[in-house]
Amino acid sequence: MRKDMKLNQGEGKMVRPNIKELKARGDVEGLIGALEDSDAGVRWKAAYALGEIGDERAIEPLIEALKDSDEYVRGGAAHALGKIGDKRAVEPLIEALKDSDEYVRKGAAHALGKIAINEAQSLLQQAKEFGYCDTSEAEELLNKARTEFEDGNYAQAISDARKSEEIAREIKEESKPEIEVVLPEKTFKPNYWKRLNLIVRNKGNAHAKAVKMEFSKEVEVKGLKELNINSGEEEKLSIILKPKELGDVPLEIKTTYKDADGKEYSAENLFMLNVTEKPAEEPSRRVEEIPTEKEEITIERAIYDPCKRDFIEGALPRMKEWINRYDPGAYWFVISIQNNTDRAIEEWGVELETSAALKIKEAKIEGIEIEIPYEAHLNSFKISVPKEYGIVIPKGGAQRVYFKLRADKPKTVYEISGVFKSAIGEVPIRAKEFKYLCDVGVSPEAVKAELKKTFSEKDAARLALSFKIVQEIDRLCNTGAKTEEYLDRLSVLRNYTEGFSDKFTTQVEEFARFMKQEQLEYLDEEYKVRVRRFCTNLVDVWISEFLKG
Repeated sequence: MRKDMKLNQGEGKMVRPNIKELKARGDVEGLIGALEDSDAGVRWKAAYALGEIGDERAIEPLIEALKDSDEYVRGGAAHALGKIGDKRAVEPLIEALKDSDEYVRKGAAHALGKIAINEAQSLLQQAKEFGYCDTSEAEELLNKARTEFEDGNYAQAISDARKSEEIAREIKEESKPEIEVVLPEKTFKPNYWKRLNLIVRNKGNAHAKAVKMEFSKEVEVKGLKELNINSGEEEKLSIILKPKELGDVPLEIKTTYKDADGKEYSAENLFMLNVTEKPAEEPSRRVEEIPTEKEEITIERAIYDPCKRDFIEGALPRMKEWINRYDPGAYWFVISIQNNTDRAIEEWGVELETSAALKIKEAKIEGIEIEIPYEAHLNSFKISVPKEYGIVIPKGGAQRVYFKLRADKPKTVYEISGVFKSAIGEVPIRAKEFKYLCDVGVSPEAVKAELKKTFSEKDAARLALSFKIVQEIDRLCNTGAKTEEYLDRLSVLRNYTEGFSDKFTTQVEEFARFMKQEQLEYLDEEYKVRVRRFCTNLVDVWISEFLKG
């Protein structure tokens, strides 16, 4: 008797495993046992349940289930292996493409496409985390692969995903950090300590980890520490240095560091120091008076435009990465506060002023998850970061603050400016002017007023109603609504926008086709992510087609 069955003592009958209960408990071993049940329906349900759980322990049993006598079980096993998305299943799935049953072949192709896309996504993410490299070609191919996959063109999806993976792998192989050390001062007094800010710069296209410096024996150094420096960025390291010799002294600084994969690198920088004679002072003095550096705060600011899916001016990958995690569908005003002084700023604040119709909805500090309290008025916004919060702007370091923007009127130019306040003093945040095109929160009435500048009264009314439907669909994406609700609204949306834009009609039809292909009983988190992407694209294309003109 198999371990997954037992006798019902009252009736003398076998009791089948309850797949629903096993899945709810996450009982992987129990479900694996159910793959051997004599009932094909039980085996099929067990295979699907193992795919939903996604535990790697099920890979080998599911591969074995590809040889099951029942075609539905084989197809279910293929589907489940695609859900888990492990490369170990590739060869068995390729073999399953030769199956006599079309359902099994389609399941295997679906799974191979899913695994290929997962692998490409994983490697592309690694390439992005490796450094600030141009991954646009790989991303474009991966997005194309996803579209082909959603349309059921699995062979083309696999081909595009593999091309994307190859490009991402090449990016990683060709990217490397390159550390350069800059010594800001070359003139010293013998046997006197001198403070200076050592500049350590990463000129490479990969992030540098565990950066360590070693100075040659001609000098004595205090204050050295290990650094992590992102691609294209630099760090200022406050050290104290004392030469041991007189005259022109060669100083060699050896730097060792690693990339994100742990590969080790080294570099050497050679400097000539001019060490002059010691001044005639009391012999007991050994520490030089170190003048206080000019206290200086520099502030950079940028605007993220969701319609462009990037910053209005310049590429800022690290900031874009943060925004993509929080809300890439909103406008953001970002400031980077650079502390160029030799002391940390423990308590600080930011006050912003905006055009009256522009509102700031919230503030986020990079790397900080706690909510930052704020004061908001008609055209002003203020955050204060007290010392007890422990959100310090380190000496020689920086802090980035993100402000989410909202406006009620599309295609309008707004301005935002302000001041940074701390114990060091006040530093103005120069005015930044930008055009707020539109976002999903703008009222249909305001959109209609703008549309009337380009379209007739009747057409503007139809398109304004279509924008309202787009907003409703966007809200559905956050509620876990069922397929019928999406399809109903997409049908209405198609009617409102018919004849206005082939590109937008295509986007609506692709969304509807995707929803029709999905089976409601197998909705999962991955499904929701894909629907969210369709919603975002729908908003983007609507704005692009009807408001950008």
